[in-house]
Amino acid sequence: RPLAHPIKNGKNYVWSHDIFIPEAMYRHPEHSEKVNKFICLSPWHQQFFSEHHKVDQSQIYLQGNGLDLSRYQDYPNVEKDPYRLFYSSSPDRGLLTLLKQFRILRKEFPKLNLHIYYGFFNWKAAIEQRKNPQEMDHLRQIEELLTLDGVHYHDRVSQKVLAEEQMKSSLWVYPTLFTETNCITASEAMMAGAVPVCTTLAALATTVPDGCGIKVEKPEQCLEMTAQLLRNPELQDVYREKGRKHVIANCGWEVTANRWIQMFSKT
Repeated sequence: RPLAHPIKNGKNYVWSHDIFIPEAMYRHPEHSEKVNKFICLSPWHQQFFSEHHKVDQSQIYLQGNGLDLSRYQDYPNVEKDPYRLFYSSSPDRGLLTLLKQFRILRKEFPKLNLHIYYGFFNWKAAIEQRKNPQEMDHLRQIEELLTLDGVHYHDRVSQKVLAEEQMKSSLWVYPTLFTETNCITASEAMMAGAVPVCTTLAALATTVPDGCGIKVEKPEQCLEMTAQLLRNPELQDVYREKGRKHVIANCGWEVTANRWIQMFSKT
């Protein structure tokens, strides 16, 4: 929409953080020829955006999210808990499924604990405003399961605290059906040495590369994969090492900044 105005500038870049540009913002598609590059965050995002907006993929530049790696280098001696899982995404993106799976897993692994770092305020306020019965029931079930033994709800915490808590965890389990465009939490988990167990949906298929975690087609499959890793902790180390190396090589701010510079200099 801003490109409909006679702005005097040399280059225009449109960065879509969501899976597409909402219609309210994309009222002037005839001005898209003024765009040097559209920016998407993953191969899946590029494909979806291209099809949705009828933009040729050659017009799209891939630019994944960056991560402050120093947050994870401040805690070199954090001791891992082999029975600790963490969750730090919006609660509507798979938390209910995880809590149900946790209840089953704890029967076999009584020392298992789940630490949740996120706020409910915005989501809860939206549900109360919409008064959607399904959403209200979804929230009610989550609130009930938060009282399970071994579940620890921390609300929002600082990035520094979150990094330390993630590094204490052995696994990041994300049985989601949400279409991530990138998923910073996945990169944080790998950097923290918390082995990902997640779906292959959308960007997760590439944000968690093969060999850096366990990916499944359906959320319910996360249950057995998590159990396998808990039964065989030595298997975690291979994923852990590969995941950390991948993030260091591809997700730090220096690497991310260089990708932006490369785009600006070539387009």
